[in-house]
Amino acid sequence: MRFEEKQILAIAEFMQSIKPNSDSLERTRLEECSLMYNSDMPDSVILKYRLMGYRDGNEIDELRFLCFDKEGNHKDIRSIITDPNARWSFYHHCKELYMDGGVLKQKK
Repeated sequence: MRFEEKQILAIAEFMQSIKPNSDSLERTRLEECSLMYNSDMPDSVILKYRLMGYRDGNEIDELRFLCFDKEGNHKDIRSIITDPNARWSFYHHCKELYMDGGVLKQKK
């Protein structure tokens, strides 16, 4: 698997954009975050993340999967795979990635 620097930088920038802030109306925390790979989208890195807490006084629990292409553009998987059953199958077949010496590798 080979991923582009643009993808990794775009993921890092996106993570900065969703990080919890000190605004009293938006008390969120990042509960879960991982990079994933799916052979159905071999040129993409998938970011799985969960935000929990409060936003605008409402409790939130958001689990999202975003697909980052080689150019660093991203889309929510829900907009790519609209069928909920196909989406569940896609999520189930994702493999988690980890960084080793600056290289993304698949966890065994």
